[in-house]
Amino acid sequence: MAPGGIPRVGFARLLKDGARHYRGVEESLFRNIEACLGIAATVRSSFGPKGMNKMVVNHLGKLSITNDAAVILRELEVEHPAAKLLVMASEMMDSQIGDGTNSVMILSASLLDSARELIRMGLNVSQIISGYNMASKKALEVLPKFVCKSVNDVRDIEAVKTVIRSAIATKVYGQEDMLSDLVVQACIIALGANYSTYHVDNVRTCKVLGSNVEASTVMNGMAFQNCVSGEIKLIEKPKVAVFSCAFGITKLENPSSIIINTANELMQFSKHDEEHVENYIKSLHDIGINVVVSAGKFGDLHLHFLNKYKMMAVKVSSKFDIRRLCRCVQATISPDMSRVPTADMIGSCAKVQVREIGSDQLVFFEQNLKGGNLSTIIIRGSSQNVLDEVEKAVDDGVNTFKQLLKDNRLLPGAGAVELAVAREIRQFGLTCPTLERYAIEKFAVALESLPKQIADNIGAKWVEIYPHLMKKLENGENNYGIDIKAPKGGIVNAVSAEIVDCFSVKEWAIKLAVNAVNTIINVDQIVLAKPAGGPPIRQPKYQEEEDG
Repeated sequence: MAPGGIPRVGFARLLKDGARHYRGVEESLFRNIEACLGIAATVRSSFGPKGMNKMVVNHLGKLSITNDAAVILRELEVEHPAAKLLVMASEMMDSQIGDGTNSVMILSASLLDSARELIRMGLNVSQIISGYNMASKKALEVLPKFVCKSVNDVRDIEAVKTVIRSAIATKVYGQEDMLSDLVVQACIIALGANYSTYHVDNVRTCKVLGSNVEASTVMNGMAFQNCVSGEIKLIEKPKVAVFSCAFGITKLENPSSIIINTANELMQFSKHDEEHVENYIKSLHDIGINVVVSAGKFGDLHLHFLNKYKMMAVKVSSKFDIRRLCRCVQATISPDMSRVPTADMIGSCAKVQVREIGSDQLVFFEQNLKGGNLSTIIIRGSSQNVLDEVEKAVDDGVNTFKQLLKDNRLLPGAGAVELAVAREIRQFGLTCPTLERYAIEKFAVALESLPKQIADNIGAKWVEIYPHLMKKLENGENNYGIDIKAPKGGIVNAVSAEIVDCFSVKEWAIKLAVNAVNTIINVDQIVLAKPAGGPPIRQPKYQEEEDG
């Protein structure tokens, strides 16, 4: 019964009180499309090297100022179910490829807007989906035609820098040359003889406030901030023991209540513990261990004897960093202090030293290995926001290097490949005799929305640039895109200007966008159950990263 004693009719009578039900094109489909266009409009202006930043404050009060679409969408906490599908597609792009998240959002939004227009013209949803599938299949077929070059050797620094520079420029425009050099060096250090063993987690970042971005450096090994507990600051060719527990007395063997009558009894009280601790640390020293790494706190007594035997004490609280350090120094974690580590559990490296950078003390575990090890990029910056943005740019560069190992083909950037593929799809649509040709033509328009957005974000007039680009395409010059360095926008040969993108980025952007759009426009009813009582429980977003 509805309020007032009026019985509900139709589908609504099958649902509990408080449930909502929408059906029909206007109520369900167009509502979903409007929500998706709204979320896409939020990140649209952040597309390209000169995209605008967004200031987002999440429910924990964390401030983010960034133009990274993946971060913006993650911090917005979108609730609308249809918009969530687009966010999920963007997150999938970020996790699998590491770049191109905004491309997925813009392409999806353009396809949805076109689908709404086609439905109002009288096309059926199934015809639109069929047309989009035909167009995407054709796009993926012709995409290899526009491959401009390949990276045959990923150890070729200059060749790889060209690709990574384009990925970094979208985050920190103006610093891409210097940062791409650091990223390539770090990736080559982490690259073993077998390319399949490379993992993006082997390239670490350490953010140190102060100076400027140009002062950033790369090292072979790992670095930790404010981790040294002892007095020793430098050890050459150390032997490293790693403990996953606190390095101290966890439980006293003495009773909790004691009676001391003489001074001699007081002196004898802690003598047994002191002898036990000294004997244990001496046994570590006797087998060559001179660096002790602990996941917990160092006890005062243990620290005293470590200093006595000239052993360095390093505290690393993160369990993930402990695991990475073990990979770096080839050590095995000791779970407790019940026994002395064996020879095969002891790690080694070239040098462990403490250096002061800015106002922070950093401990460096340096290696001399040529490859297959961990590398760390020391990021400098004048503010925390600068450090965060550079870290995101480095992450994009490292993921781009990973894609080169899987597929070394490169496509012209600056919107050139989108325009070339759109022209091919238009010609394909002219050969289609059915109503799907309209959806195919709209797919070409959606691809052109990407270079159009680049032009809009640099303040150029798309209607003036577009004819020049079309003229180049008609002459068979497929590598021309938008020149962001021109005062009012212009065209440039992307290959000559070394503006290139990974093949897999474009390929997966098309796949994920089409899949998300087809799912959204295929919905004809929305049923929302009544929310559970009480405020929603928000899970805190822990800052500590997960082990990759």
